[in-house]
Amino acid sequence: ARWDPFVLDLDFPRTCSQDLLARITEYFATPFRQSTACIVSGSSVTGKTIILKRLALDLAKTGVLSLWLKPSSFQDSPRIARDLFSEVAKIESHYGRKIAVFMDDPLSFGSLSPKDITSAAQFADVQIILIVGSRTSDQAIWDRREHAGGLPLEIQYDLLDNLDDDEWGRLPGYLVKLGVASDENAAKEHIAGSNATQDTLSMLFWLLPGTQVAIASSLREEYHRLGDVAGLTKVILGTYGQGSAALKSAYEMVAVAAS
Repeated sequence: ARWDPFVLDLDFPRTCSQDLLARITEYFATPFRQSTACIVSGSSVTGKTIILKRLALDLAKTGVLSLWLKPSSFQDSPRIARDLFSEVAKIESHYGRKIAVFMDDPLSFGSLSPKDITSAAQFADVQIILIVGSRTSDQAIWDRREHAGGLPLEIQYDLLDNLDDDEWGRLPGYLVKLGVASDENAAKEHIAGSNATQDTLSMLFWLLPGTQVAIASSLREEYHRLGDVAGLTKVILGTYGQGSAALKSAYEMVAVAAS
C-alpha cells in the first residue's frame, strides 16, 4: 500500500471524503456506540480505494487507530486476525476501544471475510467501525449485509459515476498541481468529454503513466472475476445455454469503450 501520494496531498480531493470523514468522526466522538459498518460502493475504477485511503490517513491524523488490511495468501487468516485484535486490545488505553478498520474490495481477500474481522474484534472486546470499499458488481455475489460483516450498516455511500460541479471545477487546478499543465488555461485543453469519472480516468491514464498500472489492474480483476459468477451470467443472459465467456466478452467491450 503506497501512502506517499496521500501524505504529500497528491490525490484528487473528492467532495464526499469530507462528509464521510465528518460522519465517521462523529461515531468516535459519541460514547457507548457499538461496532458498526460503513460501505463505500461504486463501479470499477471510480475512486473507491483513493477515498478509503484518504479517510484512513485523515482519521489517523486525528489520533484514531486506523488499520488498513491487505489481502494475503495465508490459509489461517481468521486466526491471524484474532491475534491482531488481541494485540490491539492491549494498547486500548492509548487509543480507546473503538478503532477504524479498512477492508478494500473484500472479495479479493480470499480466506478472510468481513465477518471474520468482526468476529475477531468481538473476541478481543474491541469496538470497530468497519469501512469497506465494495464494487457495485460484487453485490450480485454478496449482499450488503455480508460486506458489512454482520454489523449494523450505519453509513452507506454510493459513489456516483460523475464528478460533481465542484470536483469538475477543481480538476484544472489539480492538473497544474501535478505538473501536467503550466496553468489552468493549458490544463483545460487536456480536459475533454463529460464529467464522467470514466472520462476523467481515461484522461489521467494517458497524461500520467503511473496511473495506468492501477487502472489496468482494476479492470483486469473485474473482468476475470466475472468468469466465476455463473449465477450472474444466468440472470443477465436469461438462459443456461450460454457460458460466462459471452458475459466477459460483453464486459470487455464496455470496459475498453468506457475507460
